[in-house]
Amino acid sequence: MAWVGLASIWAWRLRSGRSDEPYATARAKVVAAAETALGLDPRLGLAYTSLAALEAFASFAAREALFDKALSVGPNDPDVLTSAAFFSAEVGRIDEALARARRAYELDPMKFGTCYAYASFMDFAGRYDETKALWDGFCARWPDSEIMIDAAMAAALQNADWERFKRQASAPTAAPDPHQRRRGMVWLARNLQAPNAPSIARFHERLREELQRAGTVRPDMLASLYNLGLQDETFELIDQASFAYMFDPQLGWPHGSLHGGFIFSVNANRGMMGDPRFPRLCARLGLCDYWLASGRWPDCADQVAYDFRAEAKRLVESARARS
Repeated sequence: MAWVGLASIWAWRLRSGRSDEPYATARAKVVAAAETALGLDPRLGLAYTSLAALEAFASFAAREALFDKALSVGPNDPDVLTSAAFFSAEVGRIDEALARARRAYELDPMKFGTCYAYASFMDFAGRYDETKALWDGFCARWPDSEIMIDAAMAAALQNADWERFKRQASAPTAAPDPHQRRRGMVWLARNLQAPNAPSIARFHERLREELQRAGTVRPDMLASLYNLGLQDETFELIDQASFAYMFDPQLGWPHGSLHGGFIFSVNANRGMMGDPRFPRLCARLGLCDYWLASGRWPDCADQVAYDFRAEAKRLVESARARS
């Protein structure tokens, strides 16, 4: 387990851009630690999840094969199940993600990660009536966790539960500057209730500036812009953004703690998923290629009013023709 822990930490540091070692050196350390762990105990599925973290984010088939190996040797390991749940969400299979997260929670209902994942994927599935009690319980259990507080606030925000959001936003926090952390959600809540056109225009301009500076835009910011009524502007940013980090294993994840499955959250991104242009974002992320090759489609393919599969296929074929 110590070798598994080293592999997990080193993989996280490498993919989050926190490693100060040359890429080849850092990668070799992860592989060596994972292989050492498996040599000592072949049932340590978490070693495979560390190896999966070394693949390019858009190498969904290769990553899935490693998660399948992890589940085959550790089907009742809560950490393996939780990691596999996050992968399922990344490729849009929210029901599968929730089933895995629920099983992990049943196996270890006192662990922070299993609790957070279970409540999160309940939210992703649109089951807010059930998650309210979960977030209350988890925030009471970990009152100093900014992660739990943020998630509970986000759930209330995404479901227009304004009284609950206001109560959570005013709760005590251990953060040195809670106003900085919460300002974005409070601003969004205010503008969703009573849109302020000049303020929303400034937000759009800041996203344009971020695109010019960093080459990409956070998916949650895109969802916010879309939900504020700037749908065409949202897809203009998507079309201009670079998603090179999805395809180069040496590039880290640029969006901090935001999970890639966010774009498939029914609570947070229902509007954009229902837009026939949504598969354009999925294609830019490499998802349409994976779905077409694997035949394993996201849940939203059966939930939207347009022919999701046909549009994804058209985008893949168009890209191949251009290349």
